[in-house]
Amino acid sequence: MGEHLIRNSDLTVVATYRRAIGASLERVWENVLDWEHLPWLHSGSFADIKCIDAGDWGWRAQVRSPGSEALTNIELLTEPAAGRYVTRVLDGPGAGGEVWTGLTAAGPDTTEIVVEFCAQVPEGATADSLGAGYVSLYEGLWDEDEAMMQHRQVELDREREASACDSEEDTVELGTVKSVAEGLPLQVMAFGSRVQVVELAGEWIVHSLTCPHSLGPLDESEIEDGEIECPWHGYRFDVKTGRSCDGRGLRMRCPATLEVDEAADRVRLVRKK
Repeated sequence: MGEHLIRNSDLTVVATYRRAIGASLERVWENVLDWEHLPWLHSGSFADIKCIDAGDWGWRAQVRSPGSEALTNIELLTEPAAGRYVTRVLDGPGAGGEVWTGLTAAGPDTTEIVVEFCAQVPEGATADSLGAGYVSLYEGLWDEDEAMMQHRQVELDREREASACDSEEDTVELGTVKSVAEGLPLQVMAFGSRVQVVELAGEWIVHSLTCPHSLGPLDESEIEDGEIECPWHGYRFDVKTGRSCDGRGLRMRCPATLEVDEAADRVRLVRKK
């Protein structure tokens, strides 16, 4: 599947959207195949998604829009050799429409995209008005996707740098007990990772700020009932133990333990062995 994609010649190209994305072609293709982020990163456009099938060829899923109970089936098919993919609406509003996206590497961290919106123009509407709606929607979606891809690249680079460095100290000094208490929640870099020290039920704990799924920014979420949720894909974790709270089996791992030396009036992070 996903090879030799053919356009529906009965549709009208109602708009074309061109943009340079500040992310590598590799990151963009990852994003294209990542159906799971739609109702989380793009919550303004998608309320829910249920994957029917997925693979390197693309994916098929049922989606629901905010404020609606109706389910719409969509499919995304890829043609990597041609540097393009198509998203098709199989039923519901916009059924039969196709969105064709071409991807071209323009540098190590830049990808040029060309998006063509193809649809049947309903009676009483114009191609221009229909196309303007598509462009506005996709501009917002790509804004959100670009920020996610850029953050992921920063985290990947940080992981590589940390694994290549073997000269780090085994402790990170945080300060006096009073200064740390007054600074909570406290976010710091420790052993190549972003971590946070918080007080939870009267106890100080340290937890990772990076989701183990796709390196999402847990610092963008609040801790609720001892759990934290990734804004990219909705993975939830117990901040004290790192255990999964959503049944998807991932574990949030922290590279450090917290050490409070009351006698010396010092608080530090110690590298886990």
